[in-house]
Amino acid sequence: MEDLAVFSTYSLEGAVLSHLYRELGEATRPSMTNIAGCIHLLQIWAWEHLHVGRPLLRVPFPVELDGLNVGFRWNEDRLRELPVGNIITYRDELDGLLDSQVSS
Repeated sequence: MEDLAVFSTYSLEGAVLSHLYRELGEATRPSMTNIAGCIHLLQIWAWEHLHVGRPLLRVPFPVELDGLNVGFRWNEDRLRELPVGNIITYRDELDGLLDSQVSS
């Protein structure tokens, strides 16, 4: 990263996603207690595409972002209410999801 002009030409998306995918696979092992990677990306993706664990927003969900990244929608100041649940509740809800309940 010493030469930012060269570094800015690198495409890191694939590396970040493959690392996160590998970590998700590793995290399913019963002995694992942690996960590494860009978990914020996973969290934002899940909030955008799944209703399970999605916080309520102070503004309507389909909001014009005016060139801002999608993560801005989930800025802490914009959240009204965070869901309360436990791992069993979330697992049950995720297991019960239908294809039609996952937006693309």
